[in-house]
Amino acid sequence: MTAKLEEDARRAELARTRTVEAVVDQVKSRKNSSTVLNQIQLNGWTEMLQAAWGGRA
Repeated sequence: MTAKLEEDARRAELARTRTVEAVVDQVKSRKNSSTVLNQIQLNGWTEMLQAAWGGRA
């Protein structure tokens, strides 16, 4: 009986660990996506300025 309880506790702890890791990965992913979208916006704006100034078409 004790072995089963220990195994259940171990599995519960592993599940909690995986959940925390998944949340951390999700936060990192959102931050990376936000950074990429910001760079796309900045680069798009830069391209428009360069075209307006005749530097690049």
